[in-house]
Amino acid sequence: MDTTKQCRGDSCLTTRELQQQFRKMKRSEMHPKLLFHVSDVQQDQENACCTHVEVALLTTGTFSPHHVTVRRSYAHFSCFHRQLKTEFGEELEGVELPGPRLCGWGRELQDYLSCAFVVCGHSPLFVRFLTEQERALAGVLIRAGRYADALEQLDAVLAVHDKLLPWQRQSGTRAVPTLAAMAVCHCDLGRPREALATAQRALPPVRRYGMRRYRAPLLRLLVEVGHSLGRPVARLQEELTVAEDGRPASSPSLKEVVLADFAD
Repeated sequence: MDTTKQCRGDSCLTTRELQQQFRKMKRSEMHPKLLFHVSDVQQDQENACCTHVEVALLTTGTFSPHHVTVRRSYAHFSCFHRQLKTEFGEELEGVELPGPRLCGWGRELQDYLSCAFVVCGHSPLFVRFLTEQERALAGVLIRAGRYADALEQLDAVLAVHDKLLPWQRQSGTRAVPTLAAMAVCHCDLGRPREALATAQRALPPVRRYGMRRYRAPLLRLLVEVGHSLGRPVARLQEELTVAEDGRPASSPSLKEVVLADFAD
């Protein structure tokens, strides 16, 4: 038994207790934090609601230090704030969106986002606010057959999902529609390896959370692409047979599921 002691003032700690205290302190320091940084403000002198800002999301701690950037107008922030107020009410007391004419608005906006995130960071509203424009544009581009351009928007959406992953409830399901859309785009661009890798990333949460709508279409794509690349697909084929429940003709393709998801 370790009886070595180190005294500080009126207290004495064993070496083991000191080591535990040190590990606890290091874990606290390494706990990831999400930071918001307004890197650009473009004010519209005639219409304040058309003022646009560029917001970078950065994480500290053990997660990726790389930042993700989104661009939103003041009108979007105002709508977002009203939605938060509706959902969280008194929990957001004292957290107010600064006016666009305020001197030093960028700094005030950073503080607002940080305070709101402490209270509401687990809410899907944050994901929606930070991805809805890119997601909507991706849907338009997919329907137009502009898959390379759609992938740029989907990459941005996925980057936000990855940034918010540690704080989001049911985070495993949130990225599945985006990953499915990316797999479809890669397929239509003739990139089977990229399509396979993306679909493989989507499959575990589909299995884990019982996302039946995606399971058979995703498995079918994996079987078809895997077969074309000479990969073993026997187990995936067995799982697909079970997922289709003997009715393969009634199961939509992954592209049909994606088009339905990105219709709005």
